[in-house]
Amino acid sequence: MDVSRIEAAPTKIIDWRRCTAKEIIKYNNDGVEVPPQYLKWAIDFRQDLEKNDKDETTYEMAEKQKIEEGRKKEETEAQTTNNEQTTEASAAEGETDPQNAAAQDVNNKTPAEKKREEMQEAGASLRSQAKVFTKDSKTASKEVLNSAAVLEDTQEKSTNEIEALESEMATLISRAEATQQELKNEIQNINSNKSDKSTFGKINKLNEQLQRYGQDGQAQLASAEGDFNVYETNITEQSGTILNAGDFGSETIGIGRELLNSIHGFPLFRIADYIAGHRAISAGEKAVNFAVMGSEMQTEADQVNDDNKSKVGELKTEVKNTTGVEGYSTADKDPQESEEKDKVEEQTSASTDDQRLASGDLEQILLAKLRRGQDIEA
Repeated sequence: MDVSRIEAAPTKIIDWRRCTAKEIIKYNNDGVEVPPQYLKWAIDFRQDLEKNDKDETTYEMAEKQKIEEGRKKEETEAQTTNNEQTTEASAAEGETDPQNAAAQDVNNKTPAEKKREEMQEAGASLRSQAKVFTKDSKTASKEVLNSAAVLEDTQEKSTNEIEALESEMATLISRAEATQQELKNEIQNINSNKSDKSTFGKINKLNEQLQRYGQDGQAQLASAEGDFNVYETNITEQSGTILNAGDFGSETIGIGRELLNSIHGFPLFRIADYIAGHRAISAGEKAVNFAVMGSEMQTEADQVNDDNKSKVGELKTEVKNTTGVEGYSTADKDPQESEEKDKVEEQTSASTDDQRLASGDLEQILLAKLRRGQDIEA
């Protein structure tokens, strides 16, 4: 995904974010190729409309509303948590301190709301608030652009790594399968009485080679899994920046509108307020728009990286099935849990080897001995 898409699109290109559901569906019916995310939204939105509703909501408006609802939900959840904590404290102490309750209410506010409240308490004018928050929104927009660059770079690294890994594992598995076939051929020679003194030596070497393929492959996959975990962390870390832009953007819009609403009649004598109000609204809307686009990029990058991590698990299984070498993870594990798992695996493997030794099949007996490191000539 190109970060440049966040900038204003050429006039000849349809700004899908500003289209209503009805317009998007009409474009689609007219043969215009509509991006899937916008078409899906339009169809879902139209299905939810009541017969008498007016279809005036654009995709952008819906996304802004989604961010605002998310912010309000977080506030409500925080309020509920603090109320529960206050109730518990009251039960323990027998009474509630009004000052502490007031402090908890303040803590439920978003960073932007807290900052504005502090400015209001300090006696800052609406124009001063608009100027300060306009600057904050511009800063937040730049920070989202930086986050977008991180998301784009991380997604690209994740994609490039899985592509290279799949290619390398395909080569390794192909070589392991060839070695495995040679091993079976040598064992077949023993079954067919076509072996000589060198047969057992060849079998040992082939088995060692197969084990090396498995160990190298699983080590490489474990390392890659660690990389994808790092990518996941990088993607998640952008959430704060994106939410901050939406928070300050929304607050800046509100201040700008409040300032403009305070102007009555011809604004000539309050031209400075008029300009400050419009600048605040413009900067706030840009920050909110960037937050929406940043959120979309984060969702996509996270999905791509999750898919790539899943492919690593599939490759581990494929290497194990071909070489017999178990996969492992570089992530820290509970020592007791890991030890118990190893015991179970050893018992399972031992039981399988016992079955092979008792089978009477020379190939199975040799495979069991090779796994246990026993002398296959005995």
